[in-house]
Amino acid sequence: MSGAGDQHNGEFNPGESIHLESLEQQVAQLWHPDASGDRPLTSLATRATVLNLVSFVPDSETAQRTISSAGRISQIHPSRVIIFSGIGDQDSVELKPDLYATCEADSELSSAPCIEQIRVPVDLPRYQQMATIARPLLVADLPTIVWWQGSLDPDDTAFLNLIRLANLTVLDSLKFESIQHLADLQRIRELLPPGSTITDLNWQRLQPWRELTAQFFDIRSMHWALQNIRDIEIDAGIAEDKALPGQVLMYISWLSHCLGWRSFEARRTRNDRWYIGVYDRRGGGVRIIVRTRPTGEEWRGQLLAVSMSAEESSYGSCSLSLSRTRGSSIIRMHARSGLNSTLHHAVYHPLLPDEALLMPVFEATEEDHMFYATLDRTVELVSLFGKPEAL
Repeated sequence: MSGAGDQHNGEFNPGESIHLESLEQQVAQLWHPDASGDRPLTSLATRATVLNLVSFVPDSETAQRTISSAGRISQIHPSRVIIFSGIGDQDSVELKPDLYATCEADSELSSAPCIEQIRVPVDLPRYQQMATIARPLLVADLPTIVWWQGSLDPDDTAFLNLIRLANLTVLDSLKFESIQHLADLQRIRELLPPGSTITDLNWQRLQPWRELTAQFFDIRSMHWALQNIRDIEIDAGIAEDKALPGQVLMYISWLSHCLGWRSFEARRTRNDRWYIGVYDRRGGGVRIIVRTRPTGEEWRGQLLAVSMSAEESSYGSCSLSLSRTRGSSIIRMHARSGLNSTLHHAVYHPLLPDEALLMPVFEATEEDHMFYATLDRTVELVSLFGKPEAL
């Protein structure tokens, strides 16, 4: 692969308003065949953009990860990327935007899709102006996605104003400071204008677990088990003594929604164990036990194992086991009916980087109604625990 790129810095005077028209002109100038730079773009560069991606990041470390992720995303979905980076208490940081454009193409091709990024450091006054800054920089008539990576506060006007520009807002409940923020996620969804949706990267992480669970019930000899599950045990990773992960609650809520279960009780039984009681469609009780076990930081909040068993007098018993060994990228599935093992296989599913989780979200053609239904159930489940310390 051969690449071409040009970079330009434009001054931001903290005491003056931002000259947005000039900023847009500078972005356009990057694509001019006479643009200056160590590696100027050639006249063969094609300025192809299919979406606007706007992200707020709280610190420079997250900003660097986001810049890398946005670059990889733009190789498939050429994007106008606007990254607002918080500077915290660093008053000495010079507030100036960083404009960057790059192309990657085979040397034999006459053109290549190119990407552009506008990186804007923000102090508190600029934080409040993010929507005002972003609006005129968005490419018209293209979908706008806001990837919010800061703290979640449904009363934060700067946050609300920014996500109201978006067709889709992406958050990540794995990084929430408290499980109670799942209720805030539902509230934010209700504050969005018509045509604007919201999603959670933690929901995307659950996809292999949901698919493998569904495969168990797709086995013809296991259909009866759908209405006869009696016990479920779930293990999740924990680090720095964090409490019950939201990923587990979403999995339980997804299963409850699909099977028509109704939650009636939830409590913390030990420091590392929780009990959840539900009724199935026929009023039978289902006991759910959640355990946490210490892991590395990268596995904090991640689902590690699920086992469930079903019993019915006419069919006997059956069980499903899904497990990921410590630090493994393999999820193993084992289904058993009576004394006979009917299914035993493994799937490769490592922890995915952010861009891999974002790709299917970008490519979705309609709202994810299953996610919304799961979120509603999750908020109901969280409320059963009562005080936040119960989680």
